[in-house]
Amino acid sequence: MNTTRQQRHEKLLREAKKAFEKHEIRSRSEGRWLLQERQLDGYWTWIMAEIIALAKGQLYVGGDIDFTIFAYYSDRADPESRVRWMGRCNDVGYYVAEKARIGLGTELTDVFDSQIAEQDIQGWLDEAEKEYLGHKDTVVLRRLVDDWKDDGFPEEEHELTHALWDSGLSSDFFGELSVGPGKVLAPRVYYAHAALARLCDLLDHETRSQDDG
Repeated sequence: MNTTRQQRHEKLLREAKKAFEKHEIRSRSEGRWLLQERQLDGYWTWIMAEIIALAKGQLYVGGDIDFTIFAYYSDRADPESRVRWMGRCNDVGYYVAEKARIGLGTELTDVFDSQIAEQDIQGWLDEAEKEYLGHKDTVVLRRLVDDWKDDGFPEEEHELTHALWDSGLSSDFFGELSVGPGKVLAPRVYYAHAALARLCDLLDHETRSQDDG
């Protein structure tokens, strides 16, 4: 895996978890929870997360973070099961991301990172030159990468897309890329998942307290 891509993923996991690690359940109603952190002086911080179990197996997470909708859960009807469906899933990079893309669409769940795109393309080229040295696509891409070293790598996704298509690369090259170069999961999905994970912890703590009592 692209090292920068993995580092970004792990960094966002840590930052999102930290953002909600002290949050409490401030209020609740059927299928709805409001999470917020209480300061030492008793006032609530401004970073609030609202979680709502929507109709048809959807799960909304919003508030003071960019909203995300996860879809679809059908195993059990109760809202807490739906919260745990996402909040207790640790596969953020695949399963959680997939359910966010279904609920929200890739235009909001995926963003472009030029540094990661550059490493994605360099990684593909390195592998291709080991197996297909002299192949038309590797020659074309090598020339393109060498040009970027002098002119600078494209900063915008549309600039990169045009450069790749205009270079004469075959359709086989684009078929080798499982995702577009530089495409990464948006921070909103990490933060929404972290809020759900925190709510799961709080609900589990309430259950243990009731059992002990």
